[in-house]
Amino acid sequence: MVSAEPGHATTHFTQGTYQTVFPDVAKAAAEATAAMLKPAAQ
Repeated sequence: MVSAEPGHATTHFTQGTYQTVFPDVAKAAAEATAAMLKPAAQ
């Protein structure tokens, strides 16, 4: 899906182009994902 949206012919091109993630962005994404997975407070 990520490769198709910008029109990349292969996933290898997408991976090679976008493999670098800034540490702060990676941390924020991980924390947001973890927040979605936490069970709701009861």
